[in-house]
Amino acid sequence: MNKFLKSKWFYRLLSLVLAILLFVYVNQSRLIPSNNQNNQTSSHVTQQLSLTKKAQVSIPLQLNVNSNKYFVTGYPEKVKVYLSGPSALVTTVMNTQSFKVYANLNGLGAGEHRIHPMVSGLNSELRYHLSPSIIKVHVEPRKTENFPVHVKYSRSTIANGYHVTKPVADIKSVKVSGAASSIKRIHKVVALVTLDKTVNHTVHSKAALEALDKHGRLVNVILTPSTTSVKLTVDKNNN
Repeated sequence: MNKFLKSKWFYRLLSLVLAILLFVYVNQSRLIPSNNQNNQTSSHVTQQLSLTKKAQVSIPLQLNVNSNKYFVTGYPEKVKVYLSGPSALVTTVMNTQSFKVYANLNGLGAGEHRIHPMVSGLNSELRYHLSPSIIKVHVEPRKTENFPVHVKYSRSTIANGYHVTKPVADIKSVKVSGAASSIKRIHKVVALVTLDKTVNHTVHSKAALEALDKHGRLVNVILTPSTTSVKLTVDKNNN
C-alpha cells in the first residue's frame, strides 16, 4: 500500500480526481448566475405583461348604411377611443390601429337619429370608452343630378388694360350627389380659378368644382369629378 501511495500512478490518479473536481466546481459557478439571469429575465417579462397602460387614439367613424338610398350628414369624422389594459396589447393596438369604430344605421329611415357608435376587432382583454359615446346623424333620401359647369375667377386678378374673352372648362357638366334637400338648394356649380397675381396673358389652370346656393354659399354635396382644367384667354383691350 505504501508503495502504491508513493508511486507515479497514485499522483496521476490524484491529479485526475482534482482536475475533475475543479471542472465541476467552475462549471457549477457559471450555471448558477445563468440560472439567476434566466429567472430575472422571466420575471421581467412577466412583470411587463402584467403592467397596465392607458392610451387615446382617434379613429375614423364608419357608417353602415345603404348609401345608394340615403345620404347622411351631421356625424363626426373621427371618434376618440380611450384604451386601457395590458401594456403590450395597448402598444400593439396603438401601432396597428387594427380595429374599427362604426355606427349601424341599417333599418333607420329618413330623419334625425341618436346612435351609439360601436367597436369591432378589439382584443377582449382591452377596456375602452368612446367620446362622443352618442352621435347625432341626419338621414335623408339620396338624390343625384347633373349640373352645367361655370368658370369663376376674380376680375381683380386681370391686369389693367386686359380682359378675359373666353373662359373654358374641360368638362361641361358634373354629377352631383347628396341629400335631396341639398340638391334642391344648388344654384350653380362653378370651377373656381385661383390666380396668385395679376395676369396679362392666357392662363391654363386646375380648378376646384364647388356647388353654390343663390347666396354664393357652399352646399354640402359630392361632385364627380371634383376638379377640372380651365383655360382663361386674356386679350388686350381695344382703344
